[in-house]
Amino acid sequence: MATLYLTPTEQKLFEKLSPELREGWEVEAEKLVFEDTPQKRRIRLSIMRVNDPWMKALTDRVASVNSEQELASLIEGIDLKGISSDDLTEIFFGLGPDALSWPIGAQLVEAASDQDVEAASALSTIRHYLLEQFCSVPA
Repeated sequence: MATLYLTPTEQKLFEKLSPELREGWEVEAEKLVFEDTPQKRRIRLSIMRVNDPWMKALTDRVASVNSEQELASLIEGIDLKGISSDDLTEIFFGLGPDALSWPIGAQLVEAASDQDVEAASALSTIRHYLLEQFCSVPA
């Protein structure tokens, strides 16, 4: 069984999916919480190592964002296709776990196929892994 690590809000979105789309998925409550700030995000972004010039420009734009709403708008416009796995790892680290909540929710709202649920699952797993790492580091 594949696992989705979902917040209570995301669990409600998942429950609205058709029984066919929910079939075969195990939902685990995401219990880890990380208090992120624009300053913490800027520090993470400053130590990132990305190769793609487009990704370097993106990190500069993300570093200048001061509100969660601005960050959400910026993330909505990112197309991850064609980005190397190394750069993806870096950008997920730089953005932090909170930034993955918006695309997970959007994916669940728009889910029309098993592939859509798989995409939400992949993002929730990445977020869960980041939360495990970030929560194990002293503040």
